Amino acid sequence: MYSTEALDHVIDSRLNEEFKSLKRYIFEGANYNISNFNRALVFYDDQIFKKASLEINPLDTWINAYYWYSIYINELKKQNISIGSHKQSKLKLIEQIDYFTASDFDWSIIEQIDNELH
Repeated sequence: MYSTEALDHVIDSRLNEEFKSLKRYIFEGANYNISNFNRALVFYDDQIFKKASLEINPLDTWINAYYWYSIYINELKKQNISIGSHKQSKLKLIEQIDYFTASDFDWSIIEQIDNELH
């Protein structure tokens, strides 16, 4: 996983303006959860990812997106906000991870993320 500190530094130094003008995604929940949303978007959105200039392989990109998006969704659940509209995005993340994996990929990392957050 990309460290929180390093990721937040990238967001603050390279992506601050990008997030201020971002209109194509709808944030839900309490303001404290916007950081998790932005962290997920760094890996989820191709344009943001390119501007972030992270040196990371495609599989790890999608695993990081899954991790941060899962944290975002978990916080929405804690706030009693319906996550029904987010299931499609989470399925896209699984599909992307599957696309970039080899047949010997250890899916327990995804299971571990899900278990930690539930």
